[in-house]
Amino acid sequence: MEEYFQQGDLERKLDYTVTPFFDRTESNPFKYQQGYIDVIVQPLIDVWTEFRPIFREEFVDKGIIYNKKLLDQKIEETKNLIMIQEKEKEEEVPVV
Repeated sequence: MEEYFQQGDLERKLDYTVTPFFDRTESNPFKYQQGYIDVIVQPLIDVWTEFRPIFREEFVDKGIIYNKKLLDQKIEETKNLIMIQEKEKEEEVPVV
């Protein structure tokens, strides 16, 4: 992710439109992980547990649901961290 963010920083510095997902002020890697679970992992596990229902509790209830809650928490923490950083930047006094 850092490489993408560095590219976004350079685009911003050069006054270009920042490429989506490369803007460190707007992007949240935890959202990407959550999307991966929703689009790839969840459907795969759902189909698999239709054939092997014994694994449903272990994979879905204990695994996916737990990880989604953890990612929701990380997304909120990241939002709060970004807001704090932006506020600190606004309060910075330029050195003359």
